Parts: sequence; C-alpha cells; structure tokens
Amino acid sequence: MRTNASLLTALVTLLIGITAAPAAPPAAQKDLPVPDFACLHEGFKWWYPTFSVACSQADLIQWASNRGTTLSMLSPVPPVLPDGSLAQGTYRAPNGDLALFARFAGDTFLPIPYRTRAEVRAVYLASMGVDEVLAASPPTLAAAPGPCDPVFGMALLGTVPTAFSGSVRLYRQCATNPSGPYSGKSILYTEGHGGSFLDTGADFVQWLSSLGFDVYLADMPLYGTNQGDPAALVLDHEDYVLHERAPVSPLWTEMLAPQMAIIDFIRARSSGPLGVAGRSGGAMLANGIGTIHPSVDYVLSIASATPHSMRLGSVFGPFDLGDWEQWSPRTYAVVGHEELIRSAGRLGGVFAFSGQDPCCFRVAPGDGFYEWVTVPPSDGRTIALAVDPAHADHSLSEAQKPAVLAFLDGVMSAPHLAVTLAGSGQGFVTSSPDAIDCLSACGATFAPGTQVTLTATAEGPASVFAGWSGACTGTGACVVTMNASMSVIATFNIATMPLTIEKAGTGTGLVASTPAGIECGATCATNFALGTLVTLTASPDSGSVFQGWSGACSGVSACAVTMDAAKSLTATFGALNTLTVTKSGAGSGSVSSSPAGIDCGSVCAASFVMGENVALTATPAVNSIFDGWSGACTGTGACVVTVDAAKSVSATFSLTQLGLAIAKAGNGAGNVTSSPAGLDCGAACFRVFEPGTMVTLTATSDPNHIFGGWTGGGCSGTGPCVVTLLAATQVTAAFIDPPATVRLANLSTRGQVLSGSDVLISGFVIGGNQPKTIVMTVAGPSLIDHGVTSPLMNPMITLVRMSDNTVIGNNDDWQFQTNPQDLARIQASGFAPANAFEPAIIATLPPGAYTAIVQGVGVTATGIGLVGLYEVDNPHMPLINISTRGQVRTGNNAMIAGFIIHGIGEQRVVITVAGPSLSGAGIPNPLANPHLTIVRSSDGAVIATNDNWQVQADPSHVGLIQSVGFAPANSLEPAVYLSLPPGAYTAIVQGVGGIGVGLVGVYAVQ
Repeated sequence: MRTNASLLTALVTLLIGITAAPAAPPAAQKDLPVPDFACLHEGFKWWYPTFSVACSQADLIQWASNRGTTLSMLSPVPPVLPDGSLAQGTYRAPNGDLALFARFAGDTFLPIPYRTRAEVRAVYLASMGVDEVLAASPPTLAAAPGPCDPVFGMALLGTVPTAFSGSVRLYRQCATNPSGPYSGKSILYTEGHGGSFLDTGADFVQWLSSLGFDVYLADMPLYGTNQGDPAALVLDHEDYVLHERAPVSPLWTEMLAPQMAIIDFIRARSSGPLGVAGRSGGAMLANGIGTIHPSVDYVLSIASATPHSMRLGSVFGPFDLGDWEQWSPRTYAVVGHEELIRSAGRLGGVFAFSGQDPCCFRVAPGDGFYEWVTVPPSDGRTIALAVDPAHADHSLSEAQKPAVLAFLDGVMSAPHLAVTLAGSGQGFVTSSPDAIDCLSACGATFAPGTQVTLTATAEGPASVFAGWSGACTGTGACVVTMNASMSVIATFNIATMPLTIEKAGTGTGLVASTPAGIECGATCATNFALGTLVTLTASPDSGSVFQGWSGACSGVSACAVTMDAAKSLTATFGALNTLTVTKSGAGSGSVSSSPAGIDCGSVCAASFVMGENVALTATPAVNSIFDGWSGACTGTGACVVTVDAAKSVSATFSLTQLGLAIAKAGNGAGNVTSSPAGLDCGAACFRVFEPGTMVTLTATSDPNHIFGGWTGGGCSGTGPCVVTLLAATQVTAAFIDPPATVRLANLSTRGQVLSGSDVLISGFVIGGNQPKTIVMTVAGPSLIDHGVTSPLMNPMITLVRMSDNTVIGNNDDWQFQTNPQDLARIQASGFAPANAFEPAIIATLPPGAYTAIVQGVGVTATGIGLVGLYEVDNPHMPLINISTRGQVRTGNNAMIAGFIIHGIGEQRVVITVAGPSLSGAGIPNPLANPHLTIVRSSDGAVIATNDNWQVQADPSHVGLIQSVGFAPANSLEPAVYLSLPPGAYTAIVQGVGGIGVGLVGVYAVQ
C-alpha cells in the first residue's frame, strides 16, 4: 500500500527537519546580543592545532589572511547567502588548516540553504578527510548461540584512517537485575568484553540494517577541553552571559539526531524509559548500567575507538529528547532551567572526572533549578551527560584514533533504489519485491543482486504514464538488478484529446476557444487535456452570419465541449444580402419577417443569408387596412422573397372609418345628441366618423325622469361624454325614474270660502333644485255628491309666487285655459275637476313658496270649497310645506286639510294650526282657541289630537317641535309631531268654544 510508510521514512523525515531548521532555544532575560564580538580561536584544540573556530565573517577573513590567503582560495569557497552573508560550514586553507565558521546564535542570519543529507554527509566527510566505507551485508543472517542471545547476524565495519576490528556482540539480558527494577526486557550492546565473541568481529550494523536502517562512518567535529587543559573556551556563568552563546556547528544535529531516532524506534516497541551509553574497551554490562541508572530498560552502546561516551537517562518517564540530548555540562554548580534548555545542541567544555560518577543534573526541589549531583537521585528526573570516568587516560585529545559512530541516516550497507515522480499528471510507482509504493519521491534498500520490477500506474483517466528515465527507459515495466544504488524517474502527463474545427457555408468567420488553443482562422485543430471543458465561440465576418454548429454541438449559441474523447465540429457561415421594406398610404401598420430581422415599425431593413426565403407579414394598425404589396411582391396575400440579391418591398396601408353607437338603458326616457352633429338618439343612434375624431355626447332626460349616467367609451358620470374614436365604440346612456324618496305629495283642504279676508288661502313650498309640475284644483259643486251642504257653487283660484307676489295664473272654469295646451295637460295628469264650474291650474314651478287663493264668483260667492295641490312630475323634488288659511266653524263647516305621503319609509311631519297669532298679521276675527285632530284616511283612525302645543301626550315632542322650528307663536295653538308611513291623512281643525279664521300647516321635517 502507498500509505504504509516505513520507519526509515519517518526517521529520515525527522532528521531532515532537524537539520534544515533546528529549533531556536528560548531566550533568557540576561542574554545580550554582541554583534561586534570577535571570537577567532586559532588552534582551538591544542591536540588539533590546525583546527580553528570563527564566529563572524570578519573572523573568517582574518583567519584566511593569517594564512596568506583569501576566502576565494578556500575549499570549498564559502557560498554567499541571499542576505549577502556567508554560509556557515567547515573550510580548508591551501596549507590544509581547517576552520569551523559558526555564527553566534544571537546573530541575525537566514537559515542554512537546504541540502540533501547525502550532500551534507559527502561535504563533511570530504572536509574531514574521511572516506565512506560500506559494510558488507551477508545474504543470510546467522543465529547467535545461547538461549538468551538475540537472533541477529553480523557485518564487518571499517574506518579510515584506522580500522576497528575488535569483536562486538548484541547482548540480551535475561536475568533480573538484583540492584533495582531493571528487568530482562533490556537490550545491551557492548564492545565484546565479557561476552561471547563472534569470529567475524562485527558490531550491530547488520542488526540495524535488518530493521531497515542505514549505517555510515564519520568523524565528529567536537571541540572543547578536558580538565587540566590550558586556558581555553571554558566559561563560568558570568562569562557565558557576556559571550552570549558558544559557537554552534551546523553539522552537530546532523550527527546526533540519528541517536534520538533509534531511541524513539526502540521506545515505540516497549513501555519504559531508555538509556544510551558508550565506552571504549572493557565491558559495560547490563548490571553496570542498571546499577548507575536503575530505571533504564534499554541500553545501546555506540562502538568507538575513543572514549567518547554519552548517556541519557530518566527516572519517571520519557523526556522530550530534542531539548537536552546534545547538552554539554558546565562547571557551575547551579543553573536555571531555561539556560540548560538554551545550551542544548551547543559545543562547550567537556570534562572528565577520573574516578567519579558521571556528572549529572537534577531538578532541585523547591526552586526548579538544575543542580550538580554526583549520583543520580531517585526522587526526581535526572539528565546525565559525561565522558567515561573510568578511562580518563583515553580522552578526546587522542586525534590519532578517529571516532567510529553509527548514524541512522540512509542505508549504506545495501544498494538503494530511489524513485522520483515527474510530469504534470498524477500516478504512483510500486515494486516487486514489495518495498516501494509511492506518490512522490521515495525509495527502498534491497539485498545486493536483487532483481526489482517497478510498475508505473497513472492515477485516474486524466493522466497517462509517459515513460521512465534514469536506470530505465520506455513505458513498460522497469526491471533493475540491485548491484549498486541507482535512481529511476517515472514521468506522468495529463492525457490529451484532439479537437478539430471545420468551416462551411457561403460566408466567412472565425472560431475561437476558451481555454486558448483554437483560433480558426489559422489554427483549426489542437489537443486539450482529457476532461477539459472547452467553450467555442463563432464570430462571423462583416457581411456574413453564423448559421450554426454541427457535429459535437448544435444551435447558434456558444458551444461547450467536454474533451472526454476526440471531438470534431463544423461551423457554418452564410453570406448576407439586404431586404428593405417601405410603407406608403394614409393608413399605418407594421411589417415583420420570418426568420426574424425586419420589424417595420422601427427596423425596416435587415440582412439575410444569400438564397434564404423570407416571409413578410403586413399587420394594419387600428383604423387602418392593408391594401397590398408592391416591389418584390404583389397582391394582398403572404409575401415570400428569395434573398438571392438585394431586394425591396413596399406595403400600402389606408385609413378606415369608425362607428359610434348609442344605446339607451334604464326605466326612464331621454335623448342623446352629438357634437359634431350626426347623433340625435331618439332616432339616429349610430354614425361613422373619421378615426381620431373627438365626439362630445350630451344626454337630456324627459320630464319626470332623470339621466343616470354613461357607460362604455371611457365615459362615466352624468356630465358630457367625450369620446376620441380610435376604434368602433358604443356608449350607453341610462335614463331612470326618480328615486322613490318619502315625501309630501298632494294636499287638499276643505273649508268655508267667504269674502274679503275670509277667503280660503292655501300655501305650499317646493323643495329641491329642479322645477316641479303641479296641478291645483278647487272642488265646489261636485261636493254635493259627497253629502256636503252649502258648497261653493262657482269657485275661482289664483296662484301667486310669494317671493315677489307675482300672479302666475288664475282660472274660473277648468275647461277654459289661457293656454289651450294646458287643458290637455290637466286631463293627462289625471287631476281634472269633476264639474265644469270648478277651476284648475297646471304649472311647472321652480323651487320656492307659493299661495293659492280660493274665492267665489257671482251671487253664490260663499260656501264650502275643497282646494287641492297635486304633483305631476319630479317626485324627487318634494313639497316640503303645505298650509291653508280659512274660516273654521262648527259641525260640517270645520276646516279639513288632507295630505298624502309618497315614497318608501316614514316621513316626519309637524302639523300646526295658527289662530290667535293671526291677529298680529292683521287678520280680523281669528280662531281664538283652535283644536287639531289627525285621522288616518285608510281606516278613519284618529292618530293624534292636540289643543295647546305645549301640552303633549309625549312631553318630549315639545322639544322636538321647537328644535325643527315649527313651534306655534301662541300657547293656545295646537301642534303635533308625527313620523308617518306613506298614505293619506286628514287634519281636522275646530274651535274650542268659538269660530274664526284659522291657518292649518303640514311641514316636512328632514
């Protein structure tokens, strides 16, 4: 599986990260940057006088100058970093002297340029004069003897200039450690003293190789001093603050991080803390390590020809090894935690204490500082780093014995096959035997002579395998024999598919693509990545039109093609000719085309593809007609033009006349006339006019009817109707009967007609705002037929307008009228008197007050008469007040006033009789104490009586009579307030204890 990463991949990733960008230690409050501090240490090690340390670029220039050379003569020439400074590293002068150029940690400089671990190793080993030697790996691993021995094979390891040939073995402790909790889980590797010797004399390199690790040899560039050395770079606490930091080798992490990696590897397979120890000569058995560090479960010794040793241990659990495994102890007794951490990874004084335990630090109780101890306590974590105290005579000063260190940094004991993936596509490479499965750069180590088959597989349909380079070529399986390390590159590219465009038709144009590639024009075919969505746009040249796609697209819109296979399309362009339409005639209309292009109206010319058949349609406007075609078409039917050249067509439109019709509705009657003249409906209710004519219609209702309003033609209301004829139009005029409102309709009064001021006088008031036609009659001789004795035998009536006392008319005998037409009108009204000697007047009166005076003619000029007032038309123009003045006597000679209420609902009336108050108007012999009785004529029922108006059966009526303004002027005069339904009523006026002139009045209350 591609996701099954080996331990080696994880460790190498860890080591590269440490090398490329080592973590900066935390700053301390007492740290002071010393950018100008010079620290050129010539012959820094007395035992290695050709080795120097330079802490700044100026120091390195000075060092080269002291040897009569320049930076450009060094090997290698110091590279210049992007910030203009020189790269750190080890440089050799022409005389062979070496200088380690390591900046102060507090200086500002860019990180070291990234180099592969192979490049770092090669540069460093070459600078130290050490050759790289591969350990021979036997084809099989031999089992070590003994029940407690691990099953590991051996390999031979050599160094230059001195080969190490001692016997070593990997030892597994089986017995329980009597000195502490140390148990048989531990693995102890020693240099062979005290254990069984293997006759090949090998170390643990083969064991590491069997786990997938690589091993190589290198010299370690330690610099420092031993106890008793001449004055050198050994700092106390105050000096350390002044100097800021000791110089740092950029290669230190490169060499020590693999030890941390193997610690992590072993720890991942167990559950306890770990110790690392190394020594030169003699056995360091498990019991010895366990005695010093009872908590250590695993012990790993690094074989070395020099006594360089390092031990890391913990009591209560794993440390973050990256913080402290590179620490070199100092001479001061107490240091702070931050300073201990800050010094990790630096080079400083390294001390040996003959005959003593290794120097150690522990976390001091209470203050959290690390304090110097001689024996690791059991009550806190300890960190111990020291040279071997038992062999002080073997010191770092013995340069003749180069260090032999095992580094976990790439397989060097077996051939390595590296695989790199390249190209724009996606894919992966697998191997047989199963060791490689990668999506990017990867590799694996194989036994010498192994035949490895690599298989490249493209990822998904959008990628293809393009072929091998390096140790293989071609596109088939890559087969290599691993006699040496080698590398292979597998290239994957994105798959492509061809897209081809052709152009057709009589016109010309251009086809372009997004993404770019097609511009046809010139480039009409290209390849696109598999799955690419390509949008094609066709642009016709001037004088041409794009007619559409065929092939992988259709229609005339932009064409979108998904390149999941080879695709081809044809774009058709047609040449254009112009078709022009003109319009003529007095009318108006429009011409449109199919296919679209002409809409004349506004667009009266368009270009069409050569040879195309274009159908023209003429549509007359309102009030116009289409008369026909001329030019490329004739007649009045459909016009089809073949546009094989420029063509023109004319369409003629003429005006039409429009009809205006009048309809009448409703239960009334009336007439409608027009301006301009032509309509007089009555009879002429239809006429035609020119389109656009503005016609004003006027409605006049017949008598006794009203005009209810207009509908149609955009008219409403009752005013004049104005119609602008844009189409045939009908307008309806509604004439209706007046609304049946409740009102006083007819009045009659029977009383004595005497002479002088004792004549019978009847008054009435017409309300509203329109004239009203009334008929007034006086019955005299005809009363005999109704049992009335002493009737007025020859009455005469005079009608007077009260506003100016103008006599409107008078009559003695109704059949003799001043205007002969009035005779017919009286007869038509239905109110003609029954006797030829009885008078009648018909008159159309505007609203106002009127008086009718009844007198006798001849020797029989007195008697009982009955004056009547009757409405003929406009019932909505009410009679609002009716009154009669005459003699009131006893018996049949009492005054009797009759009135009729018409309409719907009840009519409120006040009926009064004036008597005593008439004396103030100059009337002699007024009725001193009148009495009023109201009788419903339909059943003779008395519905109200009154003698004195201030005394009412319902006391509230006194206030009502006053509120409407009809209260009598004298308290002895009667009055009633009634709300009466439609019908006929009689008011009988009598005197209480006497006779005289009385005035009865009936008043409508709104």
